[in-house]
Amino acid sequence: MSTRVLLTLRTDDGHRDDLLAFLRSVLPSTRTSNGCERVFLCQSGDDPTVFLVDQQWTSKDSYLQYSRWRRDRGDLAPFATLLIAPPVIEFHAQLDAW
Repeated sequence: MSTRVLLTLRTDDGHRDDLLAFLRSVLPSTRTSNGCERVFLCQSGDDPTVFLVDQQWTSKDSYLQYSRWRRDRGDLAPFATLLIAPPVIEFHAQLDAW
């Protein structure tokens, strides 16, 4: 069963463009990671400093392996400096699609 991973990121006006550039630089390799089925990058229509990375993975385990790979590469440390709050990660089991 596919797993949706919703990653909500909050930055400030001074780092918004840097965060967007960072996400655009790393998400293409996310999409080609084993188990990743799709990735959407979204920006809040109400608050331009809030981003949502909407991902679909073959399993939660696939996402966790990917997340460890990112951590081991050192990608998360510079990423964290662009945020004003810890990322919010939600896992959802896909039930139906129309």
